[in-house]
Amino acid sequence: MSPEAAPGPRVDAIVALLVEELRALPHGTRAPGEAELIARFDIPRGRARQVISQLESNHLVTRRQGAGTYVNHSMEYRVDSTASLHQVVARVGGTVRTTLLVSDSVPVTAEIAARLGVPEGTRVPHLRRLGYIDGRPGVFLEEYLVPQVHELVGVALGLIESVEDVLRGYGHAPARTWCRGTADIPPPQARDVLSLPAGQQTWRVESVLTDRSSGAPLAASVNWSRMDVVHMVFEFNINPEAT
Repeated sequence: MSPEAAPGPRVDAIVALLVEELRALPHGTRAPGEAELIARFDIPRGRARQVISQLESNHLVTRRQGAGTYVNHSMEYRVDSTASLHQVVARVGGTVRTTLLVSDSVPVTAEIAARLGVPEGTRVPHLRRLGYIDGRPGVFLEEYLVPQVHELVGVALGLIESVEDVLRGYGHAPARTWCRGTADIPPPQARDVLSLPAGQQTWRVESVLTDRSSGAPLAASVNWSRMDVVHMVFEFNINPEAT
């Protein structure tokens, strides 16, 4: 007999009930495992496994091998004109720390060059950073800055973690003016620093920052975020005359 054909409540009904219960518990709280689900709902082990698997695929719990199942809360990451990762996280009461992994200059591809308004192959300042959200590795950032911004921006990031704050320090007024988001499998360098298994999807967000005053491009970025750490909400005011 298949797990769904056995007596007792169905997987979807159990999941719907547990979702509300889990959302009321603090992040990291021990969640019911297979044995607890079997006893509580009088269901076969196969169905209990399906319940936990469905909760895990929706990032509501995490399973730690040999340690059990734990409540997981992802942070709302609202993508709008606000350019700063630090500001976005702070708005929902979270904390973020970033670690600078790479600071160099690279020749840009045609796609990045178009976003920065420079010829293809132009060498520009290039950064790779890892962002820890509420203490968890959550986002891998790859950023390209126009050559005029400042050659020492990577050095400044050793003291000031926010690229946007660095740009403001040099007299710019950065704002996110273009964005594209999707679910995507990250490249190996992002997967490794985010401690993800091969094939695990992330949120991929591409952005362009421009100066509010001059309209000139300042930076282009591609970020990969763990789905169990953040969930993306895209919010922009669209000018009807521009569509």
